[in-house]
Amino acid sequence: MLVLSLGLPTALEWRAAPQGATALARPLHPSSRPRDRTSTLTVVNTQDSFDLSGTYAVTRRFSMALALPIVRASWSIPLPVNATGQRNEQNAQGIGDVTVTGRY
Repeated sequence: MLVLSLGLPTALEWRAAPQGATALARPLHPSSRPRDRTSTLTVVNTQDSFDLSGTYAVTRRFSMALALPIVRASWSIPLPVNATGQRNEQNAQGIGDVTVTGRY
């Protein structure tokens, strides 16, 4: 975390936080469920994000904050829906929901 003070009563603070997660799930439709738990028929969902946020204290009572998440995600499943199907993957990346906040 980088903290930069510009003198009282103003202050500027920036934070950066990387995060990542992977989830494996089996399809919910009964006809597509594998009979054994070792089957490769799973949905793979991977999400990585880098959250950049900053706060600026304009005065002792008023501050403004900005949060900018950068997201990369992928989702894949074997198609046709069987254990030997070729895995199809969808990918997306970009800026997530930007948040601007003022506090008084």
